[in-house]
Amino acid sequence: ETTVPFPPQAEQRRIVAKLDTLTARLARARAELDRVPVLAERLRINVLRAAFGRGEAELPVGWLMKRIDEIGDVQLGRQRSPKDHDGPHMRPYVRSANITWKGWDLSDVKEMNFSPAEFETFQLRPGDVLLNEGSGSAKEVGKPAIWKGEIEGTCFQNTLLRVRPVGYSPELLRYAFLYLALSGKFIANTKGVNIIHIGKAGLAKTMLPVPPVDAQAGLLATFDAAFARADRMEAEAARARALVDRLEATILGRAFRGELVPQDPNDEPASVLLDRIRAQRAAAPKTKRGRRPKAG
Repeated sequence: ETTVPFPPQAEQRRIVAKLDTLTARLARARAELDRVPVLAERLRINVLRAAFGRGEAELPVGWLMKRIDEIGDVQLGRQRSPKDHDGPHMRPYVRSANITWKGWDLSDVKEMNFSPAEFETFQLRPGDVLLNEGSGSAKEVGKPAIWKGEIEGTCFQNTLLRVRPVGYSPELLRYAFLYLALSGKFIANTKGVNIIHIGKAGLAKTMLPVPPVDAQAGLLATFDAAFARADRMEAEAARARALVDRLEATILGRAFRGELVPQDPNDEPASVLLDRIRAQRAAAPKTKRGRRPKAG
């Protein structure tokens, strides 16, 4: 019962040819726009590699190569236990599900009991850098975030590792961990089969370039600017992708309103074509439907 616009057959061919040309261009545009997130990620990794991907012999003057446990205190979070689901010292805690590549997602923060002694060990302070200790996906291992005191009195679970840096900018350390995660350096020496773990000992012995304190602010500004540029690239590509989708809908709309290609008064009218189709159907022999044989 659905009705559709029915142009003359010659015009139909012109519409299809025009749509083929335009949709091919749209497909090429989408393919180019789909490359932008890859290019943006490459930009991020390259700018980080220039600082954190060097060997000890390649370090600039004044830089040192140190183990992470020489940069700050390394601590694995506390394990969950059914006995701690209730108690007199309930505290909020963060876990791997709360860390994203863009930072914290604190929309679902759980609680468990931490004794005063445990709270002293596992409480978070502004400037702590945490990272995802393990995951079933290699791409998720090592995601970092900086704790800035978002929720007072918060602790952390053993799906996270915490580094409390000394003499190393937390923001810069987060970028260093981001490089190790994005480049696959974290998982190169990890253990585990179904779940890949960094481990407290594995993180503690990881070597990291350490820039002089007076050079860290400038380095941080360089990273911030490069990441902002990459974010803009992705945002503009997403907007352009939405425009391409809208353009495709507009083109199809124009095609079925008779506005996409020139109309030719010499074309055989669609009504004549329909009359011929009806006549051909009326003249065609009727197909008889036979009964199915009964099953024996």
